[in-house]
Amino acid sequence: MVNWSHAKEGRKSRIVDRVRNCLAGPIKFRGLCCAASGTDAPAESNSTDDAQSLKILYVEDNAVVREVTAELMAQDEREIVACASAEEALEEFRKGAFDVVITDVSLPVMSGIDLARSLLSLKPRLPIILASGYALDFGLENWGSNVRAIIKPFDPPEIEALISDLISG
Repeated sequence: MVNWSHAKEGRKSRIVDRVRNCLAGPIKFRGLCCAASGTDAPAESNSTDDAQSLKILYVEDNAVVREVTAELMAQDEREIVACASAEEALEEFRKGAFDVVITDVSLPVMSGIDLARSLLSLKPRLPIILASGYALDFGLENWGSNVRAIIKPFDPPEIEALISDLISG
């Protein structure tokens, strides 16, 4: 949380610009920079073409949570594509290959559960993390070892451990 009364003026405007950009469409993060269209972020490099790069599709309808979480997950050799809806995420998924999908369960129109079902019909072994504010104990084990759940809010080490576990095995 940013304390607006103590934030420096330049920081305030950067944060406001980033929140506005979150509302405009998918945001792509590489390392610690935002490479959304319409920003002054550095141009994207071709490093995601490397075999070692990890491409994560992150779906969260809350703009602030989406941007903050995407930035927390961003690292070298990792690209985060953050979407506001399941429909937008499906469109992004069809455009390119993703190694992991992390989705909020409670999304407008199409739920994260329905998104996961759609993605698994396209790529059955796709690692998926379902994020929810409540425990998901409705038979998640029936989805397979490539689908996991995490309770929100989660700490960076928790999500990193799940991502590592899913991509390693």
